[in-house]
Amino acid sequence: AGGFHAAFQLAVTSFYGAPVDAAVGAAVILHLASFGPVTVLGLVLMIRTGLTFRGAVDLASSVSRDRTPELAQVESAGGVVPIDAADPVEPSGT
Repeated sequence: AGGFHAAFQLAVTSFYGAPVDAAVGAAVILHLASFGPVTVLGLVLMIRTGLTFRGAVDLASSVSRDRTPELAQVESAGGVVPIDAADPVEPSGT
């Protein structure tokens, strides 16, 4: 059981007086109901677009390498992007 299950179990047993077995079962079902559809949809979209797990890993690592200088600048600024380093934002429709 993970943190979600433990927190849900604690909340349901403490606030609603539910039995531990029922709280654990409800936590597992809630987790499955929230995680399952998103995972299935993601897998379907991966198949439809031709994206593989290896391709996703390669894409993530290339984005990480491309963004490293910007991230280093943000970290050196204490987590705040300096105004001159921010991408200019132009209002839409003008």
